[in-house]
Amino acid sequence: MIAALAPEGPAGSVRPAGGVPEGVILRLQSLRFVAAALVLVGHTLMEMVQHNLDEGALAAAQGVPWGIGVDIFFVISGFIITTASIQRPSTPGAVGDFLLHRIVRVWPTYAFFTALMVAATLAVPSFLKHARLDPQHIVASLTFVPWPRPDDGRYYPLLGQGWTLNYEMFFYVSFAVVLFLPARFRVLALWVGGMALIAAGQLFALPQPLAFYAHPVIAEFLFGVALSVGYRRLPGSPMLGLGLITAAIVFLSLVPVDTEVPSRALFAGIPAAAIVAGVLLLGQRGERVLGGRLPVLLGNASYALYLSHTFVVNAVLWVMMRIFHPVPPMLFLAVAFVGASVVSIVAYRLVEQPALRLLKPRVRALRWRTD
Repeated sequence: MIAALAPEGPAGSVRPAGGVPEGVILRLQSLRFVAAALVLVGHTLMEMVQHNLDEGALAAAQGVPWGIGVDIFFVISGFIITTASIQRPSTPGAVGDFLLHRIVRVWPTYAFFTALMVAATLAVPSFLKHARLDPQHIVASLTFVPWPRPDDGRYYPLLGQGWTLNYEMFFYVSFAVVLFLPARFRVLALWVGGMALIAAGQLFALPQPLAFYAHPVIAEFLFGVALSVGYRRLPGSPMLGLGLITAAIVFLSLVPVDTEVPSRALFAGIPAAAIVAGVLLLGQRGERVLGGRLPVLLGNASYALYLSHTFVVNAVLWVMMRIFHPVPPMLFLAVAFVGASVVSIVAYRLVEQPALRLLKPRVRALRWRTD
């Protein structure tokens, strides 16, 4: 869910575009938008089913594993964090600085949309599937603590898609822990620790929230870690990159993928890793194709899109249900997609960027005081 801040080095340096910081791999920024867009389409189709709309020509789309957008996000996150931070010094100041920057990057926008969900739950509870508020659940949601939802006991935060951020923050904390080790042992420690936790979760009935963190989906971050290690050792190969992307898409079209089961890490995580690897292998040709201002801007706004799209989809559905009888499914999907994309750019400009500009200098000042 974070910006693709992964320097390519002199041989693969890129020219920043669309307000992106120097060193960003632009093609990964664009891939982040693709990932968020997949989740957006999947959630739009879910709303259609929930409200008993005529799916028509979109019926076949229900079987597409749209949730793989989340798996792509996880792999990208593992890649970026490892590439950008694996060589940090083993000092409390450096580790604390890492964690503070990650929190500043993730929390303000998430808190904003969580607060908006509280307001929506109070205002239009009849239009929401999960409309019960509980103070403990709200606090846990805002602090990335897995907590049972008050209406069904499932471990989702108030802003449903925020479940992925609980895993994201767990990965950040795990990464911060291994930063205390010598640099040459850090990747190995991440892999050994992650796989041991997954094995324990499969073999034993772990208590919560440990059982939540032991889900095999955390292996997808490790796939990104592995890609980061191998990335600089492999020459760019657009043909190989296209081959990996094509193979992943063919696999996903032929093999049923259930993103709700533990096997998700294999049947969705490995294709997601292949797609990320393929995009990386596209090299500078990929930068020229995917590094335009619009795709990069959409990539920059992908975190806001991921967090905000459910509000837009529900708002569009509410309006269209009062205009059309029945709602035209293709029109609803198109309006929801375009509307959510536009709102994400607005949220990126008016919420995410101002929060970062406000908080980043304060984080640097705190670092200087604690060093």
